[in-house]
Amino acid sequence: MQPAMSSGAFSGVVYPDFREKGEDASRGLATSADAEESRATSSGLIVQTIAGGRCAGLDDVRVRALEAVRVDAREVGLLAVSGDSGGGGGLGSMDVLRELAAMRARGEFSRDVKLLAAANPMRGAEDAARMVAKRELGCDGFITQPALLRDAFAEWHESAVKYGALDDSGDVTCHLGIACIKSTKSLDFWLNLTGVNRSTSAEARMVFDEFVSREIEM
Repeated sequence: MQPAMSSGAFSGVVYPDFREKGEDASRGLATSADAEESRATSSGLIVQTIAGGRCAGLDDVRVRALEAVRVDAREVGLLAVSGDSGGGGGLGSMDVLRELAAMRARGEFSRDVKLLAAANPMRGAEDAARMVAKRELGCDGFITQPALLRDAFAEWHESAVKYGALDDSGDVTCHLGIACIKSTKSLDFWLNLTGVNRSTSAEARMVFDEFVSREIEM
């Protein structure tokens, strides 16, 4: 990670909701200890994911948030997501975001900590409406799923600006996600993950077919 960070191409790091130390160690998954080690050597924006699906309840959200903000970094952010079930209490991203905003309002951590939420440009106006709701809960910015399709992204962006989820005031940031796609199988994975159905999306079929032809040449 360090060579990539020092290249100047990236201004921050997003950390997943790491499993407890020792859990699933046999499968080689990252642990909280790994997260602490990598955070200590990182610069720029440090974003820790808080996944509702992995929290046993709001008390767990608070514990994870307080652990995450104790880092030595220029900027710290908390990313509220639903995540997988993971044996958690079934909290959604809105539940997590609402609690994080309440903690910040109560002064449990600095007002300089950024509250971030996920956005999916492939869901168009539907996602833009959810972004507005997240802003109303106290969200300072968004980190998006990959923008895989140009026309779908344009529709989403137009809706987000129209509804007021994004603007030019600088009050809200938007970090665009990028997927490094190396195969048609990988492209299909990301299309499915972002809710794009190739059977009903002409743009998705066109992009997929183009990728198939280029994959043969690469």
